[in-house]
Formats: sequence, structure tokens, C-alpha cells
Amino acid sequence: MIAVRFKVIDTDYYDTAIVYQCHGLTDDGRCRRQLEQVDILSRRPVLDDVTRRRIYDVISERLCVDVYDFVKPARGQL
Repeated sequence: MIAVRFKVIDTDYYDTAIVYQCHGLTDDGRCRRQLEQVDILSRRPVLDDVTRRRIYDVISERLCVDVYDFVKPARGQL
């Protein structure tokens, strides 16, 4: 059984939330970089530029994750 650790990193309690998941740990308890997942949840199908920039800034500052490594799923893809 694989334990998945997840954490809500940020939310505005109205429209968006950032969720971080770790699918595997190293021996010292850190998340393996290849097994990290960051989800951006929104009630809107497309984020405006200001909201996207704020979210990317939060991810970069709090998680030290390079947002340019993100894979954007096709619309409707799970």
C-alpha cells in the first residue's frame, strides 16, 4: 500500500485552491521529486492572467517547484 500525502497549500475559499501531493518518500522522509504532484483547482475553466500569476508565485515560493515543468492536461482530461 502506498501512502499519498497531500496538503492544501493555498485557497481563496471561493474560486481556487492549490493542492500538493507526494506519492513516494526518500529514506530521509522527503518527497521524491519525480513523485510530486501539484494540482490547481478552479471553478472556472480558464484562469485570468492575474490569478494564474498569483498561483504560480505561491507554488514557486512555498514549494520550490518550477511551474515551467507543469504539464497542462487537455480540457476534460482526468
